[in-house]
Amino acid sequence: MVKQESLERSVRIPDNVEVRLDGRKVQVKGPLGLLEEDLSHLPVTLAVKGREVEIRVQWPRKREIVCWEQRPHTCETC
Repeated sequence: MVKQESLERSVRIPDNVEVRLDGRKVQVKGPLGLLEEDLSHLPVTLAVKGREVEIRVQWPRKREIVCWEQRPHTCETC
């Protein structure tokens, strides 16, 4: 089995939602309230570019690949 070097995904940010990143700490503020998550336990790199959040995993393990292949999460319910 060939190991994947990296996985990348972009998640669109709706107009009425604000996303802030502080390292691997994510804060999402929208019409339904505020959500804060500390993702420092995950081997991911996060970046906000325009109205999208870019998520990147370097040298993913099997569990990250399985999670990656599931339906992507969106911020539309925030």
